Amino acid sequence: MRTPSRIAVLGGSGSGKSTLAAALAARLRLPYVATDQVFWTGDWRPVPHAETRAWLEGATAATAWVTDGNFDGDRDLLWARAELIVWLDLPLAVVMARVLRRNLG
Repeated sequence: MRTPSRIAVLGGSGSGKSTLAAALAARLRLPYVATDQVFWTGDWRPVPHAETRAWLEGATAATAWVTDGNFDGDRDLLWARAELIVWLDLPLAVVMARVLRRNLG
């Protein structure tokens, strides 16, 4: 069985997408494509969808990557290019505790 070289890690806020994606990329020696900065400007305004999609097109055109973002409006692109999709679905109490700790800590 061949190891996938294009992996999308999906899930809600606080589910551990970034942590898992970075760990997978390191373990499999694949480029980690962090996506947090793609959705928001420095002053917390949303990036226009056309810019986000253009970025995603470029990032996923590579032969190998691990991403950590949902890209809800661009599933047609991300899911079609991914060889493996990992969907994190944790209990609400766990996610809420993580989000509170991250945002208040």
